[in-house]
Amino acid sequence: MTFKLGEDPFRSDLENPFFQAATNVAKSVYGADNVRVVPNSAGGGPQAPVADTLHVPIVSVGCGYYGSGAHAPNESLRVRDYQEGAWYMVALMRQVGA
Repeated sequence: MTFKLGEDPFRSDLENPFFQAATNVAKSVYGADNVRVVPNSAGGGPQAPVADTLHVPIVSVGCGYYGSGAHAPNESLRVRDYQEGAWYMVALMRQVGA
């Protein structure tokens, strides 16, 4: 096996106010019982060089559900999931901009 490509690992500080705001807004949009904080995620993208360059925290979010079949031939997204994801982003921008 030959290593050909990869990304540096990255994790934002979970105590950062932006992370806390993102979590609190998610709980208000989706309900506290429906929010899970997963500090590590495979396939997160080039977050390390972006954070290193901009010196900002990064929080990855998505809209979907357990039965969405992520990256499978039958991958799907329910309209409600998309709507809630949009509501979440609007609420987060309002919170951060306040």
